[in-house]
Order: sequence, then structure tokens, then C-alpha cells
Amino acid sequence: MPDSTTDNPEPEPTMTRSTGQRRHLATSSTQADFTTLTPVRANGRFADYAGTLTPAGRPSWKLLRLDGYRGVRLGFMGSGVDNNAFSYRIWTAAFATRLDAAFPVFPTGDIAGVQLRGFGFGVATLGSNAGASATDAVLNTELYADTLTFTLCTSGTVPPGPASVIATAYALGDPVVFSPADQTPAGLIIPDFGSGVDAILIEFALSSATGANATYELTA
Repeated sequence: MPDSTTDNPEPEPTMTRSTGQRRHLATSSTQADFTTLTPVRANGRFADYAGTLTPAGRPSWKLLRLDGYRGVRLGFMGSGVDNNAFSYRIWTAAFATRLDAAFPVFPTGDIAGVQLRGFGFGVATLGSNAGASATDAVLNTELYADTLTFTLCTSGTVPPGPASVIATAYALGDPVVFSPADQTPAGLIIPDFGSGVDAILIEFALSSATGANATYELTA
């Protein structure tokens, strides 16, 4: 008789590690439109890195370092009233490391630049439910988004990006949107960004909402 414990092992769980839910920006974004990236790029890379990126005088963007995690669960919230909305973009970031001057085949570990690639974009629409308290990840002055859209970037989207091609090439599976539109908090599940992604960046652009933010939970 076959030994079921060795010949037919139990399948691995789809998620084995998680950071727990965290607030993305300490203060919600009030950026009215998306940043034009072309003028602040140098050879396809941002030249500056200090944990944040400050292109074209915009408020600092916060890079979420993956640190070995491969995916993320995102929720969205903002300021305004029921049915106010904002747009968002998700970028993947790959770090370029400096090489040792004496031994140029060895990286020093210092980050010389950050290459951003479009991953996806969508619209979050607020419901009427607010956060639980003034110290929660979602404040009691902020409303959860209960309606969400998401599109993977391709060569023909704005912004363009290779996300759809990478997902197909590595059989990563498409991100999944939970969009109940009934005051229940919506969510976006991205199971795997693929190899070569060191961090992600979330950019917001307000429409009728007056503030935009997100919660995140890194997963592996």
C-alpha cells in the first residue's frame, strides 16, 4: 500500500507568510493628478533613492519594499463622502545597485537608482463606512472604498508596462478584485509580482474625493 503521507503529500498553502495589515501613507495623498515621469527619468531610472522618490516637486512617494514577500493585499480609503472617487496606479520598482570600484563585478549593496514599471491601475469609489478609531489603520475620519476596478498594464495602456506579459510568461495568475459595492470594504489581491521586483509604489490622483490612501498586507 502506498504511504499517503509521502506519496500524496498535502498541497502547500497558497499563502504562508504575511506582514499583517498596515497603513500605507501616514498622511493621505492630496495629489490632484498623476506625475509625468519622462522629465525625471535618467536612462530609464530614477537617479535618487532615499526610501522615497520626489519627482518634479511632488510630495514624496513611499516605496513599499517587498523584502522577500511576493504579493500584496490592498485596501483603499480616502476623505470625502459616499460615492466620491480617486484613481490609482501601481508601479513595480527594481533597484540598480552600485558596483565596487575596485572589484566592479561585485555590487556594494548601495542603491544607485530605481527603475519603475507600470503594473496596473484602477479607480476606487468610497462607501459610507468609516474607520474604527483615530488610531486605526483606517481613521475614523476616512471612508473605506467599497467599489474597485483594476487593469493590468500592457504595451497599449496608460501607463504602459509589461505586467500582463510577465504574468503570462511566469504563470503568476491574474490579480483578483473584490468589489462588493455595498459598503463592505473592497480589496485587491495580487498573489505574485514575479522575480526582479524589489518594491512597489502606489500613486494616487484625486477626482471627487479629497484624500486618497491604502492599506497593505505583504504576502508570500
